[in-house]
Amino acid sequence: SDCLGCLRNTSVATSTNALQTWMRWGAEVFGYDRLERLTTVVTRKIVSWH
Repeated sequence: SDCLGCLRNTSVATSTNALQTWMRWGAEVFGYDRLERLTTVVTRKIVSWH
């Protein structure tokens, strides 16, 4: 169970870093309005996987 906790924490940290990178990149490419809608869709998908 300790290993599972580690994995879960690592994946959350990785997701957070990925999300921040995505936000910076996406804001430049798409602009903030479209990025917000995309991020909402992606976040819902990620949440539904967990």
